[in-house]
Amino acid sequence: MKKYIATLILVLASYGQAFSQTEDVDMIVFIKEVQQWKKTGENMKLIWWIPTMYWEVALKGNPNVTEEAKQDIIRSVENYTIIAALDGKVGALGFSYNELESIKIITDKSMVYKPMNQEELPDETKNLLNILKPTLSNIIGQMGKNMEFYVFPGIDEKGSKILDPTSSSNFSVFYNGESFNWRLPLGSLVPKKKCPTDNELLSGSWKFCPWHGEKLLLVEKE
Repeated sequence: MKKYIATLILVLASYGQAFSQTEDVDMIVFIKEVQQWKKTGENMKLIWWIPTMYWEVALKGNPNVTEEAKQDIIRSVENYTIIAALDGKVGALGFSYNELESIKIITDKSMVYKPMNQEELPDETKNLLNILKPTLSNIIGQMGKNMEFYVFPGIDEKGSKILDPTSSSNFSVFYNGESFNWRLPLGSLVPKKKCPTDNELLSGSWKFCPWHGEKLLLVEKE
């Protein structure tokens, strides 16, 4: 268990730095793409979507993680969608946490998913969740302490991923009266494209150049 906790601390350290950057994925960009913040006055909300690919990318670039530990973590999350959420108010006395009112995922196919009960989860997944919160608290302090983790189904009735960060789709997380929207694929996970007008490299998730209106071209590997 101590080795497992140490592994998570090392992997989650990439939450704030490029510790786990690989040749293919810029981890800083990846983390920015799966997190969304909304601030209204003193109120602040965070939704952090943690797809299975997050762990795959972070673990791949981490020389301190054994293959056994990597597979243990992947198995514990691969059939689920994990969302970390935070809702609170920043005041003179620090951060005050707001309780959950509602949270759900709605896909572009109008499918609605609600969090699963802890009793529905296998032991390895529950163990991961039990470690995540104190680990984040140690890394980022009060915010990590108040962050809650919710587990949703990750596989549909046909055996396909409900949310695939490399697919062309979109989804929304509705949390305590706010909507957090994602358009996929995530640009950090797909090859870059170039504008045919000036050959500028742009996000692989875009279809057209926002400056010239031209359809972007795939960049051929040398």
